[in-house]
Amino acid sequence: PPAIYAQIDQLRAHVPGIVHILDRHLPHIEPHLDAILERFDDIEPHLPWALAHIDDLAPHVGVLMRHLDSLLLYADGDDRPDEWADRLVPYLPAIVPHLDALEPHLPLLRPHLAQLYPYLGRLAPHVGRFARYPAVS
Repeated sequence: PPAIYAQIDQLRAHVPGIVHILDRHLPHIEPHLDAILERFDDIEPHLPWALAHIDDLAPHVGVLMRHLDSLLLYADGDDRPDEWADRLVPYLPAIVPHLDALEPHLPLLRPHLAQLYPYLGRLAPHVGRFARYPAVS
């Protein structure tokens, strides 16, 4: 739809070839494009990272946008930008289906991520069980 490309054109100046990248994932992104553009000031610093991981992120964009503020806590690493975001991408398929319930945990867990991360591979498949207990976080 031409209206969508007009909105995407706003993003084109930031990353060469963005329309080509987003074309592949338009069915996932289109329903959330207004929310993305509304939060673009928050997203823009992370846009190159998001586009580099678009294949992993696009199928979950609706849920990720609903929890953007809490997820942005994980965007910066301890030693370098996007350090934690890079390390957490493989766990998206296990975590995203439970993100609505896990959202209260996200701000509480961020200060402890370095200690939690070594166990994440074992915990991620069971994350739904912890969702009901934010006090445990």
